Amino acid sequence: MILSGVQLVTFDMDGTLIDDEWAHEQAKTEIARTLGVEGDLHLSEFTGRSNRKFWQFILETFQVKGDIEDLTNRQFKRVLELVKEHHYPESAGLKDALKYLRSLGIQTAITSGSDVFFVDDILDYLDLTELFDIKVSKEYVKEVKPSPDIYLKALELAGTDGKNAVGIEDSNSGCTALHGAGMKCIGYTNQGKNPQSLLEADCKIQSMLELIDLIRG
Repeated sequence: MILSGVQLVTFDMDGTLIDDEWAHEQAKTEIARTLGVEGDLHLSEFTGRSNRKFWQFILETFQVKGDIEDLTNRQFKRVLELVKEHHYPESAGLKDALKYLRSLGIQTAITSGSDVFFVDDILDYLDLTELFDIKVSKEYVKEVKPSPDIYLKALELAGTDGKNAVGIEDSNSGCTALHGAGMKCIGYTNQGKNPQSLLEADCKIQSMLELIDLIRG
């Protein structure tokens, strides 16, 4: 894939900036058990999708009571605890890639359907806050992925359009969102650890260092 002339590169957070999808699944499972929920939670179906819709699904499917906002906040807090406990780092080569993009004057954006407080906490934990020019979280849009709203907002803030931008995603819903915004999608496989098929991705990378090679051509 040719990336010449790119003015904006967007990065999904969960599963892309940091390998934390396992932590989200563990947090959801732990919290569901406190509600008395056992069995198949259909976790894989909600990868890259709204956490609130997941909890709505749990409450309705298992006929249990709970507050969706409270459950979502508990999930985010538990995920942060887990990644800190296990000392999970940023994705391989990420800081080098971000610094390289900045050296070329290419804008960078974090584009996540998570709540802004969780995005800020993760960026602070990874010491990445200063390496992003733009931040778009759930609070900026009406619909999260697979809706293209988050990416359309990032394009607006960057002052460019989809043909001059590319995004990195680890989920199929993220790829759908990028294409809906007229952007190219780079699928992040995390060196084979990502279980998503990423069939919609225009190309795939195993490490963020490969992004540098794509920019260099």
